[in-house]
Amino acid sequence: MKKQLKNHLEKLHHLEEKYDFNGAISITNDKNILDVFSLGYSEIENQIPFISNTKSCIGSLTKQFTALAIMLLVEEDKIKLDQLISDFFPSYPYSNQITIRMLLNMTSGIPDYVIICMEERKLEANTKSFSEEEQYFFDLENDEKDYQYDTKRVLDIISKHQLNFSPDSKFEYSNSNYFLLGDIIEQVSNTNYSDYISENIFNKLAMKDSSCHALDAEAESYLFVDNELRKFSQQNHIGADGSIVSTITDLSIWAQAILNHEILSEESWKEIFNLKFDAYGFGWFKLGDWFYHGGLIKGYQAEIFISFEARIAMLMLYNLERKPEIGQIVMDKEGIWRSQLLEILKIR
Repeated sequence: MKKQLKNHLEKLHHLEEKYDFNGAISITNDKNILDVFSLGYSEIENQIPFISNTKSCIGSLTKQFTALAIMLLVEEDKIKLDQLISDFFPSYPYSNQITIRMLLNMTSGIPDYVIICMEERKLEANTKSFSEEEQYFFDLENDEKDYQYDTKRVLDIISKHQLNFSPDSKFEYSNSNYFLLGDIIEQVSNTNYSDYISENIFNKLAMKDSSCHALDAEAESYLFVDNELRKFSQQNHIGADGSIVSTITDLSIWAQAILNHEILSEESWKEIFNLKFDAYGFGWFKLGDWFYHGGLIKGYQAEIFISFEARIAMLMLYNLERKPEIGQIVMDKEGIWRSQLLEILKIR
């Protein structure tokens, strides 16, 4: 099987080279990194290579760390999953209908502050004449414009809107849920989110190149807009929904910790991967045979795929999205590659 696995890993190299991947990829089991490689540049204009220790924003993969932090506080009996968030946000009109668990599962009905602000900016800028790719760049670039959201500002935004549905009646992805969870962590722990995550996760796992400060990113981020390479301005998001910066090496450590159920109890890990409405756990989707989450923030992207049966994970960290005409093609080919990987490991 070793030779077959080696050949299969080489196929992934060829696939990503063929379709101009720009970033780093790791395949790890629960003990060792089986393969890690990088392609392209962290700064394209200066041709600075993207390497395994390049710090880059991971976007919504941050939510997994936030969920783990919440579960740590649950294990310490400082909060309860079914506790109403009125204990933390008494001024929010719907807080007496929503629990911490609903925030984690994204079943609260709270609208997404990111989408609300994005739609407002579109109206202000009158983007009707933009091409589809120009609109996409505008949305990502301006989603992070003056992105100094604090809890007061987010609460002000969402308080002006009704819930999108009755709490705990369905799933709907909303960044607001995890932004609020970050504030709960701060209120309960009496420390800021960044310090709590660093002390209780990064330091414990020796993720030495990870932080909750977006400005620590070494990689720049880019996007092809109508065949022209455009560079995003620097972003400085501070929320628990998407602020973490990491490397492919550190993310591999994170994946190993998940596979080995480190830091938390078995019971807590079971809660994390229990998908409500078969849709979303505590920071996790299910994609075929894999638990999965992606991250996108201002052109930075990250992906994590975990198979507990195979004891294997695939991680991707990149700063340039492929051109639209090949993006879906490559995603399909990567999906086939992952399925074949499980077959090689005799899990399917």
